Amino acid sequence: MILVLIRHGKAEPKMPGMPDSERALTEEGKKDVTLLASTIPPTPDVIFTSPYKRAVETAQIIAKEFGEVPVKADWRLEPEAASVDSLRELSLYKYSTVFIVGHAPSLDEIGRYLIGGGNFRLPAGGALGIEIKELDYGKGLLKFLVTPDVARKCQR
Repeated sequence: MILVLIRHGKAEPKMPGMPDSERALTEEGKKDVTLLASTIPPTPDVIFTSPYKRAVETAQIIAKEFGEVPVKADWRLEPEAASVDSLRELSLYKYSTVFIVGHAPSLDEIGRYLIGGGNFRLPAGGALGIEIKELDYGKGLLKFLVTPDVARKCQR
């Protein structure tokens, strides 16, 4: 299975009185995610996303770019909740290519766990592609890492 971990695009800043879950993507964030979708190689069978607004918007933009791929919001992908155990609970193995849209630092930690270490941080609007046979430590093979800067350079 190919697992693509995608951090949501740039979001509005935190505002007093606004729940973190309601922060939307900025215009720059929307553009970055659109470019990212045109750069990521595999077509997903499904996109699982955090239910937070900025993550759902990211997933919807990507789904549209790939031709309306199903998007499934799941609380197990909320900040501080997402983990390798969360991914196990989602029964991902029935798919060949799965995109997960979520948040830092959870996605970074999942990526490092699956590939057996490393020192990277997914920027907002970045994606990490991993080929996996098992959701266990070091069992993944890093296939690609795309940042918004890389996606912009691929468009030239």
